[in-house]
Amino acid sequence: MTAAAMLTKCFCPKLNFLEMMGPTSKHLLHCCLFAVLSFVIQVLYGGIRIGGYEPPDFDPFERYGHLTAIVLYVLRFMPILAMPQALFNFLGVVLYNAFPEKVPLKGSPLLAPFICIRTVTRGDFPDLVKRNILRNMNTCQDVGLENFMMEVVTDKPIHLPKHARIREIVVPSTYRTKTGALFKARALQYCLEDEVNILSDNDWIVHLDEETILTRSSIRGILNFAFDGKYQFGQGMITYANEEVVNWMTTLADSYRVAEDMGGSRTQSVVRPRNRRFGGRRLLLRDGRRQRRLPVQLHRRRDVGEESVHHLRLPPAEETLDAGNLFGGS
Repeated sequence: MTAAAMLTKCFCPKLNFLEMMGPTSKHLLHCCLFAVLSFVIQVLYGGIRIGGYEPPDFDPFERYGHLTAIVLYVLRFMPILAMPQALFNFLGVVLYNAFPEKVPLKGSPLLAPFICIRTVTRGDFPDLVKRNILRNMNTCQDVGLENFMMEVVTDKPIHLPKHARIREIVVPSTYRTKTGALFKARALQYCLEDEVNILSDNDWIVHLDEETILTRSSIRGILNFAFDGKYQFGQGMITYANEEVVNWMTTLADSYRVAEDMGGSRTQSVVRPRNRRFGGRRLLLRDGRRQRRLPVQLHRRRDVGEESVHHLRLPPAEETLDAGNLFGGS
């Protein structure tokens, strides 16, 4: 859910008219609210002057001295460094509809390739992991998916319930990668070790965080992506505030991440498809042999923080990446 929907739901909780609007109407409402908020912010911060206000006219080099004036000018122009990303985010928010219609399936779920839904966690919140794993598994079954499994990779034992579709992998504390990768990159690499990996090279892997919730539309999008068979890598958008909102301020702050997904992922994939970012919490992969080869090429001692290191830089001959709308909600 984007900022427009969240603001409407926040200030008009009893006027639940968003559910009666079509995807195009919701997108237009979202763009209008985006324009209004941008205008208000510009007025508040002096970008647009109303009422004949004239700023004081003086020479900063004379008032503050050369060194201080140069420092102030540098600080003033530093936000321009974020202009490329801001431009991509703007295009993503305006050009791509954040309220897609129900995703139709392109084939039967019974004929879908094997899909492993892999959740990476430190194991600090076992109840959350258990609840979301069971919920995601039920969502897959509701869509009709049969050829799948849920896999949890954790640093601490969670003791998931015994189930034929659930597999828990505990990364040993003594495990070290060849290149010293840490955290999620280390956990993901452990899953690819020959003595741990049970997947074939043609199986698909969906990478999620412990708090990520799959929707029926997201499952259909993943199946359609697999049915197309055009790409080896893909990622999608994660939305927020789809259910009960605990804190509106933090939830509204998370709406920026939706713009990041649409702008940083979808828009950049069109402009520069071979130089783009990945987020491991909504990543789809296929071809185990190639994936097992990537960590050797990628990891360095300085790359210790994020799971995106595990997938980010592709070989020169890699296919164009697709940023289809795979995931519907979080």
